[in-house]
Amino acid sequence: MERTGNPPFAASRGQVAPVTLAARQLATTGATTGAVNGAGLGAARVGTAGAGAPRTVLSRATPPQATGPRVFMREEWPIVAESWDEDKGSLPASEFPRSWLADAPMLTIYGRAFGVAPILGRLGFDNSFSDLDTQIQPFVQGITSVDQGIQPTVALHLIYALATPCSPGSNCLYYLDDAGADIVNAYIKPAAARGQLVVLDDQLSESNPVAEVQRLIAKGYLQYDNVEIALDPEFRAVPGQDTPGIPVGTVTAEEVNAAGAIVNAYCAHRHMPHRKVLMVHQFQFGMITDRTKLRNDYPYVDVVVVADGFGTPDTKASVYQALFGPGSPSGPIWRGIKLFYPNPLEQAGHFDDPLMTWRQVFGQDSANDGNGNTYRVRPVPNIIIIA
Repeated sequence: MERTGNPPFAASRGQVAPVTLAARQLATTGATTGAVNGAGLGAARVGTAGAGAPRTVLSRATPPQATGPRVFMREEWPIVAESWDEDKGSLPASEFPRSWLADAPMLTIYGRAFGVAPILGRLGFDNSFSDLDTQIQPFVQGITSVDQGIQPTVALHLIYALATPCSPGSNCLYYLDDAGADIVNAYIKPAAARGQLVVLDDQLSESNPVAEVQRLIAKGYLQYDNVEIALDPEFRAVPGQDTPGIPVGTVTAEEVNAAGAIVNAYCAHRHMPHRKVLMVHQFQFGMITDRTKLRNDYPYVDVVVVADGFGTPDTKASVYQALFGPGSPSGPIWRGIKLFYPNPLEQAGHFDDPLMTWRQVFGQDSANDGNGNTYRVRPVPNIIIIA
């Protein structure tokens, strides 16, 4: 029987429920605060849970209309425009820039960076684009086998802004470029030459979506057509919170919309050929406040909500169904799902076990919880993230 209803992330503490990267990043058994692998680009980890501790349950739109002051991006950065520049920000649907998601799914390989902190994601096991090309082959084959032979668009998914333990006077984020990475020459340009995208994932911490997309623009990254954005409210922290992700954070639809407006105006000004993908991770309703108010009408931005969290196939499918299936809150047009593969460096079981089959990922097969309840990934995801 197919059923919707209360999602498993509404359970009480100690029950099995999907948790996500915080478990690897901020609650790895035996971990200590410090850089992972000593490469200068590492992730900080904090040991917060013993081996027997319970898991923390993580309880094309129409042209935009002018509704008030907007931030309009020009070469001098930033300029706040009191009126929306209609010829830049409002287009007939027939003239919208192309969407990366319209004709093929997107496959992203998640991690801090090449060769860095592989406990945070599979990208860290690769040292080069050649390694990445080898790693993605089974994922590409799996997707094409169930999605009418369509080749996915491949993206490197960098944890650009990594949440770290908070200290006074900082926003509790460790930026990849501040750690010495040459984002443009090491990732963006080589990816573009291969027809691949780069996702810059921001864990927010004590910052906010507007400030973070402003940084990406100021750094020059969003001028490249193959660069996309992801926001991870799991690690959003409030003042006085020592450890981002514990408890799970939240972002409002208004904040996401404000960030989307900035990105939309910037891309309109530059006449970008593709819309920017703006992902927001979610695995419980409270992570995106007022999700029904997420705007889908920016011509230059595709907002995507990604079903995050690891667990059994039925748990993941039930979360996805609760987020996007019949009776779920409206808001996003585009959807994603994150798959956590076994990681030899991760010994606490923070991965999908067993893995979903590709037929389950694409909703062709349901997942059974062993009690007669079945769940299905519907509608099909537009983005698949491999962590």
